[in-house]
Amino acid sequence: MNTLLSIITVTKNDLPGLMSTYESIISQDCSLDCVEWIVIDGESSDGSVDYLKALHPEFDLTYISEKDLGIFDAMNKGAEKASGQYFLFLNAGDILHNDFTLTSIFPYLLKNSSKIIAGTVSLKWRDILVSGVDLSPWVPHQGAFIHRSCFGNRCYDHDLKIYGDLKFWMTLKDDGLFLVQRVELEIAQFTMGGAGNNPANIFERLKERNRLSIEFNESLLKIIARTGLFIALYFSWKVFGSRFYYKLIMRS
Repeated sequence: MNTLLSIITVTKNDLPGLMSTYESIISQDCSLDCVEWIVIDGESSDGSVDYLKALHPEFDLTYISEKDLGIFDAMNKGAEKASGQYFLFLNAGDILHNDFTLTSIFPYLLKNSSKIIAGTVSLKWRDILVSGVDLSPWVPHQGAFIHRSCFGNRCYDHDLKIYGDLKFWMTLKDDGLFLVQRVELEIAQFTMGGAGNNPANIFERLKERNRLSIEFNESLLKIIARTGLFIALYFSWKVFGSRFYYKLIMRS
């Protein structure tokens, strides 16, 4: 059977997260004959590779373990190895929403008529859970099924550490390919606290985001407004702590 969906997982020294992602895939209530799982491991030393070697899932499993230039370089490697019509980037620790997620999305993928099919995701930080997040006008990569034609000569910019996925969406928009079919389905759960949303990295985030604003000719007013917002977020973290900060950004 031809591969309909490539689930691509990037991981490094996160065996518990990798196991959670795998369990959420194998628990799906449908046949996975048309699914492949591609794992790009950044030379983990926590037993992740031994865990992958011992697996014998009902779907195709491909994994490599080697040094990379960061998460977006690893995502590019996954896309290069993928044979599916659609790609879903579900990194270690990300889990599918429930056991019926793929059953619900397959009819949309089988139509093969949209460049991007996107649902919502839930965000989790400790005991805080916020559902129905869509990041409009963009889409969260954990909730986006991306047609392979969106890649071609395009890839994630591995020089970016945080906003490589946003730059990919912006590039697709410039090329007239950011064509999103939004569906009323929760696709995945994403755990907050990594480099991309850690308050300690907020000024690195701002630097990268404003770099994209300049590259894609966004207005100076937008840059000024965003800078003010990020400064406010930084001081909210310093004054009120991490719990307040995460509740704020997860609901905004």
